[in-house]
Formats: sequence, structure tokens, C-alpha cells
Amino acid sequence: MTEDLTLPQLLRRLMLDWGIGADQAAALCRVSPEVFGEWLVRDVSAEGTVPSGMDNAVPLVAVYKRLQAFKPGEEGPKWLFSAHPEFGNEKPIDVMASSLENLYWVSYWLDSSRAAVNAATADAAERAENIRLD
Repeated sequence: MTEDLTLPQLLRRLMLDWGIGADQAAALCRVSPEVFGEWLVRDVSAEGTVPSGMDNAVPLVAVYKRLQAFKPGEEGPKWLFSAHPEFGNEKPIDVMASSLENLYWVSYWLDSSRAAVNAATADAAERAENIRLD
């Protein structure tokens, strides 16, 4: 369960799950590899939910968590590293790497898409309940 993990633990987990190195993760967060390396070993147990100075890690971890819900298991990284028409036939990982704003945008898109899928599923279930067999 990712809810109980600290921000550094989530960053290490997403690197493993996505198969990316610290340099690529640092670039996605817009920090130097040295700063990112410090984040990974930082003891944040006495700090708040978002430890001081780690604000840029939040949208990356949000993408990670939302992607787990949207495309669980190996489907998440496959989706992340494949081109999609919703992103101008670009890979979401490349869109995220292009700017901090686009990292936030991909996070928003995943959240909106998941909400749309959930709403469509709920709507279909409601319609199915309303069908009467005569």
C-alpha cells in the first residue's frame, strides 16, 4: 500500500516500478541529481507530509499513484512509455519531462480520466439496474 510510505520511499518505489534512474527522476522533478540523491536517503519521519524542499516531488508521486489506479501493474509503465493521441502522439513520460507544468498536467489528466472512467462505469451499472426483463 503506497499510502503509508514516505515521499522518499515512494520516489524509490516509482524508480523501480518505472525502470528509471535517479538522473531521470531528478530531471522530472526539476532538481539536480545531487539534491535528488539527498531526497532518497532523507529521514523524513519527523517532518510533515511534504518535507521542506521536496515540493517538486509531489506531482511526480501523484502521477505514480494515479497511474497505479488507472493502469495497475505492468500496464502503468507500458502506458507511460508509449505514445498516445491525448498527448499529441507523445509519450506521457516525455510530456512530463518537458516542464513542471506539464508534469502537473499529466497528473491532472490521469485524475480526470480515472474520474471519467469511474463515472462511466457507475452510469453503465445504473443503466443495467434499470433494465427490466419482461
